[in-house]
Amino acid sequence: MPSPRNLDPKFKNEKVTDDAPEIEQPETQIVYRQQVQEGDTVREIEHGPMNVSDWPAYEKEHDL
Repeated sequence: MPSPRNLDPKFKNEKVTDDAPEIEQPETQIVYRQQVQEGDTVREIEHGPMNVSDWPAYEKEHDL
């Protein structure tokens, strides 16, 4: 019965490499639609799209 490759003495100095490419997951995007009332009219301001991780800082910076 053959032994596993990592226990076989002739492969003792073999370096194992992982050639599989890293798959980068795209970050979730957010779009915020702010309704602003000016007199009798209501208009919409669109903020984004931006990464969800960037939203807290943007929200604080623009007082949303």
